[in-house]
Amino acid sequence: MYLSKFKTLFSNQNNIEVYDGMNRSILDHPYDKNFSPEKGKFKFLVNSFGGNCTSTLIKFLNPKYKDLTNHMWYHLELKHKISPPNYFSHKYKAIYLYGDPRDSLTSIYRRNLQNVHYLNTFQKNKKLPSSIKNFLDNGIDHFKFTEHHLNWTNKKFKKNNFEILVIDSRKIWTHKSQILDFLELPKQKLIDFPKYKTRESTYKELSYTYRQKINIMFESLLKLINERPFFEII
Repeated sequence: MYLSKFKTLFSNQNNIEVYDGMNRSILDHPYDKNFSPEKGKFKFLVNSFGGNCTSTLIKFLNPKYKDLTNHMWYHLELKHKISPPNYFSHKYKAIYLYGDPRDSLTSIYRRNLQNVHYLNTFQKNKKLPSSIKNFLDNGIDHFKFTEHHLNWTNKKFKKNNFEILVIDSRKIWTHKSQILDFLELPKQKLIDFPKYKTRESTYKELSYTYRQKINIMFESLLKLINERPFFEII
């Protein structure tokens, strides 16, 4: 859904069912039309460049959808913001999830979210190639996954004053106890930790030609990811 549709749909409602485009599920969200990331209400900020269990972790940390985390709806920018925010004065902790960018791109296109994802990342409208094949033929990473990853993980670029847990999204199930420790949450919450599910989207389903193209596009980013620790607090 686009921002205009959200405004129309939610203009006179407080508690409604919302179709979550990220997870293809119906969620009962207490919608607050006055909610804004600028208010700095959240305790935890969860971010990724997309397709890395971001919604899953937000829903686990914030099951009643109060003000514990940033919002997971696409019309608010923190979920996939390209760099850590530096305009909040309240204290909070951040989790930056990353994974194989090839699978992330495949996931975005499988759900036909490319234009909405771009808007959520850059707060600008842009008409992107209509298919992942056209995207790869174009040879340009419009989502700037590498820049996104560096902005959130490179200590030299770190201008914020909050801690960031940087973790490979494929490892969150083996580090779930440490995640709760970082967030200072009770271990009892481990009972509710989301179960592991096999990915629905993988670049390996692409033809050989397009697997080669996606490998070339993300070669440098994959090298960065493979050389960093799975779990790090910066």
